[in-house]
Amino acid sequence: MEIQAWCNKWNAFIARGGFGLGLDFHFRYARFCITSYTLRFVQGSTGNLSGSERESVKHCVQYALEILDWALHLSPVSKDALRYMSDFGFVMIAFVALFVVQVHQHVKPVYAELKDALNRVDALSELMADLAVSPNHCTAQLARSLKRRLSQIRQHERRECQGRSAQNCTMESHLNSDPQMQESDAEPVIHLTRVEEGMVSDGFPNDPSHWDPTAWLTEFLNDTTDWNVP
Repeated sequence: MEIQAWCNKWNAFIARGGFGLGLDFHFRYARFCITSYTLRFVQGSTGNLSGSERESVKHCVQYALEILDWALHLSPVSKDALRYMSDFGFVMIAFVALFVVQVHQHVKPVYAELKDALNRVDALSELMADLAVSPNHCTAQLARSLKRRLSQIRQHERRECQGRSAQNCTMESHLNSDPQMQESDAEPVIHLTRVEEGMVSDGFPNDPSHWDPTAWLTEFLNDTTDWNVP
């Protein structure tokens, strides 16, 4: 990838910190955006992802998480300096965080790299809230919106988990009370991987608005019910 070759060329400058930190951020963001375009061709209605499509999703999420890690792993001094970054810089970071949340919610990847993805988004929202100069600041609004999305997903997952537990208990009770039931009478269950299950649901990658920061920002901020905080 040419952008990686460019990064290798400037790696020594980036490693020195200072202005190199900003250069590193823009490299990571550009790499994420370029890679995300490959997901436009992933068809959510097929239910079967090819090996190359799985790799595209995996790489894009990895690159998104590396942007979050960029912010989370800065030194205390560099983190404090972020409060002077332009609002759109935080929009870019929050957009990537929202992408990770939506992938977790709709595509449900099983990759080991994502086991703590939501925790990293949560940590980022905490950092953004700390950096905001006031509750009305755009950064604070973005942090609250991310928190709300995370809370909704976790509540939904808890309900799903409780529902599955209750269903398993009911099924076990039914089987124990009717030992004469024949295996042929049971309804067949088709098991899909979590990726394939998610891909046949909402067709997440097929919505162009997920890749347009401007369109996303409008939708995201309109969803912020507590925008006018005293």
